[in-house]
Formats: sequence, C-alpha cells, structure tokens
Amino acid sequence: MKKLFPVCVVVVAFGLASWAQEQQSLGDAARDNQAKKASRVIDDDNLGSTLSSSNGVQDASAKSAASDGDAATQEQKDAAVTPAAKADDSAKHRLEVLKEKEASWSKTIDMANKHLETATGMARDMWVRNLASAEEGLSDTRSKMPEAEAAAKAEEAQQQEQTPAPAPTPTDGSSQQ
Repeated sequence: MKKLFPVCVVVVAFGLASWAQEQQSLGDAARDNQAKKASRVIDDDNLGSTLSSSNGVQDASAKSAASDGDAATQEQKDAAVTPAAKADDSAKHRLEVLKEKEASWSKTIDMANKHLETATGMARDMWVRNLASAEEGLSDTRSKMPEAEAAAKAEEAQQQEQTPAPAPTPTDGSSQQ
C-alpha cells in the first residue's frame, strides 16, 4: 500500500498536467472573445444604410493630425453635401423615412429571433444584444412617428389651402373652347 500511494500521486500529477495543456488558456479565450464581438450586424438588407451613414468614419491607419486649412476645406465639403442630402426635407418625406426605418428594424428583429432559435454560447449572447438594440431602435422610431404624421398632415393641409380651387365647369353639357 505504501508503494502504491507515490505511484498514484505521479499518475494524477501527469494526468492533471496533460489535461491543463488541452484546456484553452485565459488569454486565448479573451482574444477569441474580442475577435468575435460585433458592434453592428451588416447584411444585405441594411448594407446601403450602413454605407451611407459611414461617411464620417475614418480608416484606423489615417493620421489624426490635420492642419487648419484641411479642417476648413473639410467644412466646405460638408456644407456642399448637406443641401443636396436634405433636398427633400418635407414632413411627408421624414414620415416616409421613419416608416422605412420601422420596416428595417422589424426585419432586423425577425432575423435576430430566427438566429436566436439555433444560436448557442457567445453567438446567442450577440444575438440577444442585437435583438435588444433593434427593439430599442424600433421603439425610438415609433415614438417619433406620431409627431411626423401630424406634421405631414399639417403640411398637406397647408398645401391644399395654397392651391387655388379649380374653376367651376359648366353643367349644361356644352364645352367651351
């Protein structure tokens, strides 16, 4: 029995050492977790909106030091782009944009729910965060819609008041030329 105890200790020590080598290190797990995080899911449905909203994003390798002349030139470029982007800034257009955003958020929520059915582990956590973000965006969009609808109705009523009434047509059936 005394000879068996040291042998068991050696076997257990080697077993634990080999088991520890098979396990992923904490540093490797952290790197994998960092690489898998996504701040926003981009798919075919929202690719256009992502590209259009990314005009302020710079390349990570871009130099941050800019001269005053470069800043002034950039401001002039931004000012030139702004009127063209807001050419149709009517209340009706804003309401249409909100309805499009609502449809996009709904699609994102449906997609997240579909992926949640099969996702496990960290992927599931990611889809839960995406779902929460999409639900928040949908709620925010819907909270803006009543105000936009009222503004669109008011704008339409104002346009109808400004439009002159058509001349009355003769009721006797004869046409005037």
